[in-house]
Amino acid sequence: MSESLLLTKQSVEDLIAENYNTYKSYSRITSDYRGEKGLTDAYNGRQLLEMLQNADDAQTDKVLLHLDTENTILTIANNGVPFDIKGLGSLMLANNSPKNKRDFIGNKGLGFRSILNWVDVVKIKTKECVLEFSKEIARGEFEKLIPDSAIRQQIIENEKDLPKGDLPIAVLAIPDFKENTEPQNWETIVELKYKKSEEEKILEQLKTITPEVLLFLNHTTSIQIAGAGEIDNELVLTPSRSLVEKTLTVNDSTWN
Repeated sequence: MSESLLLTKQSVEDLIAENYNTYKSYSRITSDYRGEKGLTDAYNGRQLLEMLQNADDAQTDKVLLHLDTENTILTIANNGVPFDIKGLGSLMLANNSPKNKRDFIGNKGLGFRSILNWVDVVKIKTKECVLEFSKEIARGEFEKLIPDSAIRQQIIENEKDLPKGDLPIAVLAIPDFKENTEPQNWETIVELKYKKSEEEKILEQLKTITPEVLLFLNHTTSIQIAGAGEIDNELVLTPSRSLVEKTLTVNDSTWN
């Protein structure tokens, strides 16, 4: 990976500074919040498919889905191209995506936002660093960006349909950064601290991960599901595509 794409403290701080500059206009803060909320609602119900597509975009051959019901943590790990500063930019900055539509299924980090229905905390771990997003982090940034408490209160009151306890700032706008000091076998790990009330929905989506899912992924040939009791499974597929016959064979099954 080019050094210019590495996730370093300085490169992340530069992106944060860019958002701080953008958010000098308070209307942009609330605009990005509405955009994030709209996308979160629009992609609800297909969170795991979106996360699998994101992993496949990184050209991984293997994906791990691990559900820790005791600690309410869902982990999605892959060994593809490491998450980099452009990937972070696609999450933090609206309409900023490094993806080439010919090569990637995802677009502008849109699908990633679907997980915000489930979570309290999102962590993206690379071998070099840990990026953390949460409503608590966003709350602190909201207060920094708008230091006048009277103005903050006015903005909150002007925001229609604001859920109780929420603030009108995008959760993925500003991350917390720290170096990763722990060994990591996977290139990229997305760790979701989910709400217990969402666990049944996560389990239901895990049940939908079948061999057919891999027909729509360009690189992934193995998906392992772990920590989910009777759902625990490993899909190991060997795809064979025929451009002439326009067929795709996976193990013993063939699709047009």
